[in-house]
Amino acid sequence: MGDKFTQKYLASIKPTGKVQWFTDAGFKNLRLYVGVSGNKTFFVSYRDKGGRRMSHKIGSTDVLTVAEAQDKAHDFLARLAKGEEPDKKSKGKLRLGEFIETHYGPWVVKRRKTGKETMAILRSSFQFLFKLPIEELKIDDLEKWRTERQDKGSKAATINRLVTALKAALNWGVKRGIIEVNPMMRFEKLREEDSETKRNFQSSTSLKGLQCVEFVAILHFIYTHTFEKLYT
Repeated sequence: MGDKFTQKYLASIKPTGKVQWFTDAGFKNLRLYVGVSGNKTFFVSYRDKGGRRMSHKIGSTDVLTVAEAQDKAHDFLARLAKGEEPDKKSKGKLRLGEFIETHYGPWVVKRRKTGKETMAILRSSFQFLFKLPIEELKIDDLEKWRTERQDKGSKAATINRLVTALKAALNWGVKRGIIEVNPMMRFEKLREEDSETKRNFQSSTSLKGLQCVEFVAILHFIYTHTFEKLYT
C-alpha cells in the first residue's frame, strides 16, 4: 500500500546504496525516485495512447514540496485528459534561464546565506545565455564573454568568482538529476596574476623586514661586545 507523502515522510527516506521507488498512497500517480546517493525526484505515472506505463519528471524535492509536486502532477494529467501529448522534442531542452530561475534559484536562496547575491551574479553576468538550452551551451561562448570582461578591466579573481557561481549551479543540477552533464565543467580558471603579484610583494616585504631586524640585532651584538672590551 505504501505511505502518504508528507514532508516528514520524505525526510525519513534514507539512501540504501540502491535505486528506490515509492508511490504516494494518497495520490497513486505520484511517485518518488530515490537515487543511489539519496537524491529524490518526483515523477507522475500515466499511460500513453497505446496503454504503456510511462513516467514524467516533475522535479526535485529540493525545490518542490509534496503539495507543489501534487499540483504539477494533477496539471500534467489534466492536460493529457484534454488530448495534449507530452512534448518529447522538448525533453532535455531545459534552458539555462528556466533552470536558474525555477530549479536552482529557489534552493540556493533558501539554503545558502549568500543565495540572493549568487542569483544577482547569475542574472547580471550570464543573462545572455539564459535563452539557450543547457545542452547547447558552449565553452567558446563563455570564453568570448571572459575576454570581453578582461578588455573592460575586470580582474582575473573577479571573473573566476563569477564563473564559479555558474559552474556550481550546473553541478548542482547534475547532482540532482535535473541535467545530465555540466557543459562548462572543463572551462578552466584564469591564473590570478594580480593576486600572485600581491602575495609575492607581501613575501618580499616580510623578508626585507626580517632582514632589517637581523641587521639591527647584529649591530647591537657588535656594539655591546665592543663596549664591554673597552670598559672591562
